[in-house]
Amino acid sequence: MRVTSMRIPGVWRTVASVVFALVGFSLYVWFVGATAVVDAVSAISGRHLASLVVLGLVPIVTWGMALWVVLRRIGTQVSLWDATVLFAAMEFVNAVTPFGQSGGTPVSSLLVSWQCDINYERAFAAVVGVNVFVRLASVALGLFVVGFYSSRFVVAEQVRNTAAFAAGVTFGLLAIVAVLWAVRHDIEPAVGRGLGRLTNGVGRWLPGVSPPTPESVAHRVERFVATLDELAADPWRLVAVFVLSLFGQLSVAAALWTALDALGVTQPLPLVLVVVPLAKVSGFLPTPGSIGSAVVVLSSLIVALSGISGALATAAALVYRGVVYWFPASVGALATAGLFLVRHDDVGKRRSSRAKIAAFVLAGGISLTLLLVVHSRTLLVEPSDAVVHVVRDVGLGVLGFALLWTLFTTVTTQ
Repeated sequence: MRVTSMRIPGVWRTVASVVFALVGFSLYVWFVGATAVVDAVSAISGRHLASLVVLGLVPIVTWGMALWVVLRRIGTQVSLWDATVLFAAMEFVNAVTPFGQSGGTPVSSLLVSWQCDINYERAFAAVVGVNVFVRLASVALGLFVVGFYSSRFVVAEQVRNTAAFAAGVTFGLLAIVAVLWAVRHDIEPAVGRGLGRLTNGVGRWLPGVSPPTPESVAHRVERFVATLDELAADPWRLVAVFVLSLFGQLSVAAALWTALDALGVTQPLPLVLVVVPLAKVSGFLPTPGSIGSAVVVLSSLIVALSGISGALATAAALVYRGVVYWFPASVGALATAGLFLVRHDDVGKRRSSRAKIAAFVLAGGISLTLLLVVHSRTLLVEPSDAVVHVVRDVGLGVLGFALLWTLFTTVTTQ
């Protein structure tokens, strides 16, 4: 009874936060015009939706590749497919936990630790490393655009205020991280002792829980820092992780540009690149997946930048969030279920080098043919922005190759 009474308040707080967010979001949609929002979303063509689906799936693959690179660096023998499935599951965890990525990281690390058979501290370091690079890529794109394009476009005061707030928070966090990194070995013993005492004290009040010893906690902190040092010792691999993170963020921005284009609103891509990182401020609200708040913040920024109606901006924000957040989260839910249904001990089958080469050639050839067919038959929308066009085509090629390569390599192991 005591355990139940301790868990119920946390559950009710989560439910209350979701209900509060949904009510607030419903009032916002009613204020901007619910009928106009529904009509705008319903008018989106099937080709635009197909293009949006492609752009929404690309970050899962590219950021899954980044997780694969990091896990391989720390000695984890995980396949590219398994790493991609793991990242998809991480997206689902981030969508259902408060504070988004920050709240989902500890749970995601537990999932990676279980699936890859590594210590939790090493899994936590890997997940934190990927999340940091993904966030840095978003900030880098935003700063690049602000630095080179701010003088060419009229920036509304609301956007400037949001940008100042986001930049202040980001640089503040980066400064804290930089200081902690510089003194990590000096503060490591103190942090280990402090966490050890904290967990030992909390564990005494939890029934049926045997708290770890302070020495054990200190050793785990030491292992976490050592894993970060291991990652930092390979700068070229970190460059690869950053490039993959950057391409994923470009795909996210291309999805917002395509969502606006589907509604008949054409905006320069640089302005879209400014909106995406600024909209991240909604992640500071304690609602699972930033329910409601993300659409409100994003639509407000779109209105301030483009001057379109609130209903049209809300429709664009809803489509964008559905494509780059809730659709990948749904895929992640399936991936999470698959991880628990399929034993991870049974998926590490050996593949011959000849089978790998054959699968690589076949997947590459067919994915290239797929691109040619898509263009010749105009199956997807041809974006007027060159960068969006390249990102969409490369993303389609990457998705096709990844799925075909996985299919062929799986068949050869049967």
